[in-house]
Parts: sequence; C-alpha cells; structure tokens
Amino acid sequence: IKLKECTDGDGDLVRYCSGACQRDHKSHHEEACKIRAAELRDEILFQQPESNHLGECPICMLPLSLDLKIVLICCGKLICNGCAHANQVREEEASLDPFYRKPAPSRCPICQESLKFTPDELEKF
Repeated sequence: IKLKECTDGDGDLVRYCSGACQRDHKSHHEEACKIRAAELRDEILFQQPESNHLGECPICMLPLSLDLKIVLICCGKLICNGCAHANQVREEEASLDPFYRKPAPSRCPICQESLKFTPDELEKF
C-alpha cells in the first residue's frame, strides 16, 4: 500500500492509506499540521537572499537586487531602491540624511566628497 500525504495543509507530518482514513483522523493532527504549515511559511519568508556580484547596500546591509539599484553620483556607491525611497521621503518631510538621521550635511557620508549637485542636476543622471 502506498501512503498518501495529508492534503489539508502544507505540512508533511501525516500520511494516509485513503481519503476515508484521512477524514476519520483529521481531528487528531489538524493542529500539528497548522503549526507545521506556519513554520514552513516562516522559513520561506525569513530566508536570507543569496548575495551577488553587486554586494550589499551600505545603508541596510541587504544584498542588492540585480535590477533595482540607485547610484550615488558623488561616490559611485550603489544603494537599494528601498533606502533611496526612504531617503527621498525623509528629505521631503524634514531634509534628513539617510546615514545620520539629522539635517543633511554638505558632504557624502560614504566618500566625504562635497555634495555640489542640485536636485535638478541629479534628475538628469
């Protein structure tokens, strides 16, 4: 007899010989299957992505995506779209720097080069 996996959840904890047997014993393992399904979802959700040749964002330290990245004009560093968006929102609200969380300095926090670009000049790049 080939045993079939339980089809009621993502868990692979229980196997049955027939659908009737599964229905009869579902109440005995239903809670365990729900817990295992939640564990499997958490494993997928919190799994760290693999790194790539671009390295990681210097702000959030997550691996950079191959298709979504922002280049800092002054020093050529790459930051992720999430950090760039968060910085843009902060600048619009309170003119804050993404590294220091205080009013933006006149130098780049990575390369210390003077920030001499206006927002209009940055949009051209």
